[in-house]
Amino acid sequence: MTLVDDLREIEKADAEYQIAKNYWEGKRIKELFSSKFAAQKLGSHATKYMVNIAKRAGEAVLFKLHVQGFSVQRDGKEDPVSDKLFKEHVVKHNELLQVVSDWINFVIQYGDAYLLDWDDVSAEDSQGVDVIAYDPIGCRIFYDVETERTPRRWVRTWMVRGERSTAEQDSWYRRVDVIDHERKRKLIATMPGKELPTSDDGFKPFTDEDMVFEDPDTILTADTPEGLVIVGPGEVVHGYGGLPVFHGRTRRPYGVPEHESLYGLQNLMIKDISTLAAAMDGYGLPFRWRTLLEGAALRAGTEAFDEDEEGGEADERIQADAGAMANLYGTDKVGQLEPSSVDNLLDPIDKIMMLASSISTTPVEFFSVSANASGEARKQNSDPFVSKCQTRLEDLNVTCVKALEFAANRILGLDDVTVVLEWKPVQERTRLEVYAQVTAAVAAGMPPVEAWVEAGYDREEVLTWDLSSMELDALAKRLRDVAAAMKDFGSAAALGVGKVDEIAAMAAAVLRTERTPEQVGA
Repeated sequence: MTLVDDLREIEKADAEYQIAKNYWEGKRIKELFSSKFAAQKLGSHATKYMVNIAKRAGEAVLFKLHVQGFSVQRDGKEDPVSDKLFKEHVVKHNELLQVVSDWINFVIQYGDAYLLDWDDVSAEDSQGVDVIAYDPIGCRIFYDVETERTPRRWVRTWMVRGERSTAEQDSWYRRVDVIDHERKRKLIATMPGKELPTSDDGFKPFTDEDMVFEDPDTILTADTPEGLVIVGPGEVVHGYGGLPVFHGRTRRPYGVPEHESLYGLQNLMIKDISTLAAAMDGYGLPFRWRTLLEGAALRAGTEAFDEDEEGGEADERIQADAGAMANLYGTDKVGQLEPSSVDNLLDPIDKIMMLASSISTTPVEFFSVSANASGEARKQNSDPFVSKCQTRLEDLNVTCVKALEFAANRILGLDDVTVVLEWKPVQERTRLEVYAQVTAAVAAGMPPVEAWVEAGYDREEVLTWDLSSMELDALAKRLRDVAAAMKDFGSAAALGVGKVDEIAAMAAAVLRTERTPEQVGA
């Protein structure tokens, strides 16, 4: 495929991403009314009374996907030196918790998002590896056309203002970056305008201000201290040994927005609310009518009376005071047109909420505070939702770990370290349930610090706790269990079933620990 083909594919995808953005932000929703008359009368209200339920389904998932920290291990064990370097040059340098949070938000909102690892050698103040989160508007990873699994390149495009450009983007120029497994190319359109060039010839290399080439056709090679190699105008070999862009998504090969299933219900809700808002004045001030006797005079007490007419007196008009008697002159009949029942507009709201919950597997309490199901019923209804959130977490964890290990090993040069993300547990549990989990993990041999981190607590906070008693309790329980087993094994050995040295070796293996004194005290 040509570059222009890639850009056309991006434009096509952007149209869907823009729809997802509009529904997420609750704006620019069109075609709500099937009746042309209703659309003409009520359509303008739709943008004024936006009630966004589609976003709520996405937010419910976001609330469950929270990264609390990062750590680095080597061969399954803590590596303080590598951990310190990683946190200084990657975590702190990027404010990584916020970057990852933004990336997760993009994945849920659009279905796709990207993490880019890059060592910006052109920035004099660069103190680490850049990890940048991108929403999918204007960019896309292109996969092998046969497998749809192997990423080939990442293309990103956006508009930039030229020296003679006005505020109108039709006078701006299109920039394009293309990154593959070996190099990065920077391009810019030769002509202004949002329309794509008809061929790749409509682009030329884009060079930064500090990259000056006397002859654009000359191929230059200049090794930088960080290993990037400039091979020509606007082109560098990054030398990372792989594509430094990582694709977070809700489906393969490209995702779908978490709230996509609720687009239709969003329209229904806005239609209902905007109609209710337009009719609300009628509930407080209903339409009233009366008929006059033929030839009735225009006097105070008639709707036709105008105080500005000659001889009219404002204080003669009928006053609607409590207990007052009103005399109507020249009146034949009076009446009032009752508006339709407000229940016709309020009742569907609850039904829409219930349907939204069913379609999105999001518990109804996320949509309606009036949900009055029992605790057990809510737990059962939330099981599919929790499973969905857990699946999202595991999938995002794999991609994010790959991106951070790429940054740590191939760019920062830590060599074969493993990055661990510490997530807040998806399943909400009571303190007793959490403590039961931690106690069981420690009794099974897991270090107390790791047990509490696994349960969702921040590692740095846990390291300030005194967990020695929990370690001793777990060791005591293990000793009791081994002692009871040894008694049985001793009886077996006396009967000639098993050898004493084999039994002793088994007991030693159960009691043996590879933890350091510092870990035991932690």
